[in-house]
Amino acid sequence: MAFVMQLWAILPIPLYSTVNVALISCSNGYGHIRRLLLLSQELISKSNHVVLFAPLNFVNKIKETTGINYFPDVIDFDTETNIDRWICGEKFDWHKRIPSLENFDIVVSDNLIDVLEVRDDAWLSGSFFWHEIIHNFPLK
Repeated sequence: MAFVMQLWAILPIPLYSTVNVALISCSNGYGHIRRLLLLSQELISKSNHVVLFAPLNFVNKIKETTGINYFPDVIDFDTETNIDRWICGEKFDWHKRIPSLENFDIVVSDNLIDVLEVRDDAWLSGSFFWHEIIHNFPLK
């Protein structure tokens, strides 16, 4: 929860207007989605409109096991990013497949730096970045 409060404190959100926020989650595991759901709860409680881009089945599993009160709109989107694909050096194209982000005031990506290819003003979050922790990570 400390992460959410830290990120909330620095996001450029006006106090008295509704902001459209896109949250994009890495599909590798539940931690990324859980972090973004916690952030969305805070954003929604302040009357912002939040859309989470994540696999719907993961979001539903997390809903069953958490005490989160406010849930964002969810677009069922799988970035198809996982550690096995990174190790093999596969090229990711999720940022070319994601629906348009142009109508969002703020875009936050948990752990996926490729978002900067489509929104150079996007915010990045995460406790680590894959390319920094995997030995012999392909840089191309």
